[in-house]
Amino acid sequence: MTPHDIQGLQGRRIAVTGGLGRLGMQLGELLAARGARVALIDRHAASSEHPVPPGTVVVGGVDLADEASASAGLQQAAALLGGLDGLVNVAGGFVWQKVEGGHADTWDQ
Repeated sequence: MTPHDIQGLQGRRIAVTGGLGRLGMQLGELLAARGARVALIDRHAASSEHPVPPGTVVVGGVDLADEASASAGLQQAAALLGGLDGLVNVAGGFVWQKVEGGHADTWDQ
């Protein structure tokens, strides 16, 4: 699929979790370029390190591992966009370590 294959996004309201990561921002920018209204949801707030792509809004300070915080973040995104038509989950975490010498706490994350 190429970016030109994406159809039916005009006016759609889409939330992207992990929205201030590289993949989330690129996806948000692509969706906005295709006519969607986009809320980038992230645990970080928009800053000079995380500039907001054109056509998007940021809902920062959201801990997706906490049900109340995730729910509040989605509600805020819906309020900013006037509702939600879709959700793309890009959020994730990464810790570089070998199994040998690693920590069980990392697996729990």
